[in-house]
Amino acid sequence: MKIFEYEGILLRKESTDIDIYKGVKAYTKKLTKKDFDNKVVLDLGGCFGAFSFLSLKNNAKLAIIVEPRDDNVWLMKKNFETFKKHRFKIYQSAVISGNRSKIPIYINELSKSYGSASVIKKAKRKIKIVDTVNFKELLHKYNPNILKIDIEGAEFALMKECKLPKSVNIFIIEMHFNFRRKKLVKKIKDFRIQSGNIAKQFSSWECLKYPNQAGDINMKQRNITGIWRKIK
Repeated sequence: MKIFEYEGILLRKESTDIDIYKGVKAYTKKLTKKDFDNKVVLDLGGCFGAFSFLSLKNNAKLAIIVEPRDDNVWLMKKNFETFKKHRFKIYQSAVISGNRSKIPIYINELSKSYGSASVIKKAKRKIKIVDTVNFKELLHKYNPNILKIDIEGAEFALMKECKLPKSVNIFIIEMHFNFRRKKLVKKIKDFRIQSGNIAKQFSSWECLKYPNQAGDINMKQRNITGIWRKIK
């Protein structure tokens, strides 16, 4: 595996790492230095650590990252070598709302993206059994100020099960659409309802990036990101 450095972070060649990093950097710019300063970040679906890396660069006090893939955790640890160890905590696990200690994740080994592993069953993918960590327990233990969720389609179920603590001031979520064409019209409708319900939960917050409707018939957009800041 060939690694190269880009803006201080290590990325993998012949992968989508650089596209993921640029995308994360773009939405991170919606936030200010003050949003991060001395704050606790909970990063669910950390991949190789792009969001937490940028958070720590912006003086976040602590980043807690949950990521089930060992190849991503390996690179994440390399990327965090420049930070003091007390400033980050890595869980090599899948985040869930239940109490199972282990669950399967589904990995597309043919994909150039290392961010495509999902707890949602998908055909023709490698199955790997991984440890889990409970979402509510993480919220209770760390009382995060910034919560970022990017868990490849499991975000709607996770959000249904838990009320966010008052400590959360910034909420970032990437919502994923199942783009297979079987029952496509129904899937588009369901996705729009689910993404709309997420937006309604934060209707009293300042919206920094609205999750525009995705899942149109030409399938140009498979995921959308929403960002909200609590109005004090």
